[in-house]
Amino acid sequence: MSCQKQNQDPLAHHYLPLEAKNGGIIHQFEGTGFQQGKEYWYYNLQQTADSTQLIVTIYDQDLNQQQVSVEKPLVNGWIQKQLLLIFPDSVGARSEKAIIHTGNKFAFDLKDSLDVLHYSLEWTEMLDQEKVTKRLFRNSRFMGFDTVEFMGEIHRAAHIMSRDKIEDDREGTLTLDLKSDDFYVKNWGLVRKKQFYLKNGKEILMREIQLTDTLRMADLEQILKDKN
Repeated sequence: MSCQKQNQDPLAHHYLPLEAKNGGIIHQFEGTGFQQGKEYWYYNLQQTADSTQLIVTIYDQDLNQQQVSVEKPLVNGWIQKQLLLIFPDSVGARSEKAIIHTGNKFAFDLKDSLDVLHYSLEWTEMLDQEKVTKRLFRNSRFMGFDTVEFMGEIHRAAHIMSRDKIEDDREGTLTLDLKSDDFYVKNWGLVRKKQFYLKNGKEILMREIQLTDTLRMADLEQILKDKN
C-alpha cells in the first residue's frame, strides 16, 4: 500500500466506525442465507501516547466469541497484527491464533478495480477429529460507490469486492472459491456483506448480513443476562 494523505484518499474514514473512539460500539448485524441469525461486532479503538490499535470482537447470536482481531492504523489504511479464532468443541471452545502472512485489511487509496489489496493467513482447526491446516488468500478491489439502505436511511457506500480462495490439506488439497461484496459507509464502516460460493461459474449465496442496530457493551451484557 502506498502512502498518501487521508484527505486525498476516496475511502478515508470508511473502515472505522466513528463511535469506536468513544468507549467502543457494537454493530448488530442480521443474517440470511445458510448462516442466519444475528451477529455482534464490537469495535473498540484503544489509544495511548505511544500506540493506537483497534480491537474487533465478533460474537454469534448466542454471544459466543467467534474471533478477535487486533488491527493497527497506517497512513493509508488498516493492517491486521493478530487474529484469534474460536471454535466450539466437546469441552466448550478452543482458540487458535492464526498466522498472518499479509495483513492488509483495508486501504484508503484504492482508486478503482485495477488496484488490488492482498490479504493472506493460515490456521488450524479440528474437522472430523482430524487436525486440518487451512489457508486463505484474498484479493480485494474497489468497485466504486453505490447507495445502500440500512436502519431506515439511504447512504453512499464504497463497494469492495473480494475473491477468496480457501485451501485445506485433507487428502491432498481441497479448494473453496468465494466472492464477497462488502459495502462501507463513511464513519460507519461495514454495513452490508454478501458472500457467495463460486461453483461451475455460478454464484450461490452463502450469507448476507446487514447492519440493523448499534449497542454499547452494557447492552450486550444485558442481553446475555436475559438469556441466562
